[in-house]
Amino acid sequence: ARLQFDKFDAILTNEASAECINIVVSQCGFISVGIGSVRYDIFQTVSSVQSVFCDTISTTEPDLHKLQSVLRCLTLAFGGSGFTVPSAINRSLLKIDVSASLNGLLNLYENLSWVETQTSDPFMPFHLSVATWISVAIGAVDDGDTLTRLSAMLHKLCSILLPCNSEDLAVSSLHTMNAIAAFQTVCRTCMDYSSIDNEDEAQVLVKATESFVDISSDALQPDEDNTSLWMETFTSLITQNLARSPALLLPATFSCVDGLYDSLFEPTKRWCAFQLLNLPAKDSAPLQAEGDAVIPTAIEMLLPEWKKTMDEEE
Repeated sequence: ARLQFDKFDAILTNEASAECINIVVSQCGFISVGIGSVRYDIFQTVSSVQSVFCDTISTTEPDLHKLQSVLRCLTLAFGGSGFTVPSAINRSLLKIDVSASLNGLLNLYENLSWVETQTSDPFMPFHLSVATWISVAIGAVDDGDTLTRLSAMLHKLCSILLPCNSEDLAVSSLHTMNAIAAFQTVCRTCMDYSSIDNEDEAQVLVKATESFVDISSDALQPDEDNTSLWMETFTSLITQNLARSPALLLPATFSCVDGLYDSLFEPTKRWCAFQLLNLPAKDSAPLQAEGDAVIPTAIEMLLPEWKKTMDEEE
């Protein structure tokens, strides 16, 4: 592994080299610290990679292909999942300040003209690498102002990554949900940030729910371990918000109510759909305006059968 991370140029372009760093940090550990130690060499190398990223993203027209490659390797070195076991401890062990790279991304996504261009013609690999980097690095954020900016950035990221009927919806939505979950985990421990009335945070949950409604049931089938990673991730996201901040999910239900009704007839989606539809049932506001109510086709077809067992008043 030392032969790998001593080659700085290799870390910038070779994901295998970055994963070697993850193995050394998360599984081998450090015997010593200080100049000349393995930890020192890794610290210098990974810090240099982050500096290259920051220098590139601060240019007038950043090279997204280079940024994507560098950010992907940086994520892997910090314990992001690739071919090695993911690790959540690398950032704390390396003690590398990631605020510069996060701030560079925040500034980029706050450039409205750039976001508009990417929304119409996105370079998807870059935005996916941003989502995975947020999942790994956001644990370093501890102030409300930065979290507020990150919630707005996540909203824009979701708008780019999660267009309806995208062929890669399963992959892009999974990475996005991981970023949302990591963001919300940090928010719960931050004293000067509140999810209440945060429109951006509510909207990222709307985007995740739209993906849930739009995604094909075939993509959600259990694997050989009888589990579906996508459904596990979405279910966890919904469960956590139902327990801690159910009001954040109301816009998602109102926005996707018809699709959620249809999802009740799909076994893999039924539980989550029911939880979301049950949420506004406790609220006095109607799901749809009286004149705009539309009964989904699947339910309308079943109404004649249901009426047979109902009293006249029902």
